[in-house]
Amino acid sequence: MLTQPHSYAGRTYVFSERNWHDCDEHQRAVRTKRFKLIRTDAYTALPLCTAADIGASPSFQALRARAKAGHLTPAQRRLFEAPRAHLELYDLATDPWELRNVADDPAFAKTVRELAGVLQEWMEQSGDFPAAYRVRDDNTDRITGVPFSTKIPPLRNADLPPPEERWGRAGPT
Repeated sequence: MLTQPHSYAGRTYVFSERNWHDCDEHQRAVRTKRFKLIRTDAYTALPLCTAADIGASPSFQALRARAKAGHLTPAQRRLFEAPRAHLELYDLATDPWELRNVADDPAFAKTVRELAGVLQEWMEQSGDFPAAYRVRDDNTDRITGVPFSTKIPPLRNADLPPPEERWGRAGPT
């Protein structure tokens, strides 16, 4: 692959997840060459978590000052938006910065269904868990990143059901 990089076609799908970084999140994503679908199954009523190390940085403090003054760009405002979408789809060919969520656009309905199904299948095959089985209190303020404590809060429901009982439906509706 390294000596003949053009001979490697790459993967059709690449998967990612975000669970914990000072605040609980339950995000899963699948990416193709053209599209990225992000599924957020919990905490959508809250803004995206700001980790303590980021929240304390001078650049993030400046960003918060701009937010307070009403001087953020639309892209910067997304860091603080709530509620957040359960499903996000980005057309990376026309929107490489992922600023326009097209998940609700009827023109992309087939792509949303396809990628949501692929993502659900990956979650089940990899032994993932529904968000309801991994809930904990935040460890930092979601906007400022100021820590509440130095200990990670315990899971509220740490008892996972067996894999065959975890998923009651085939993907998001």
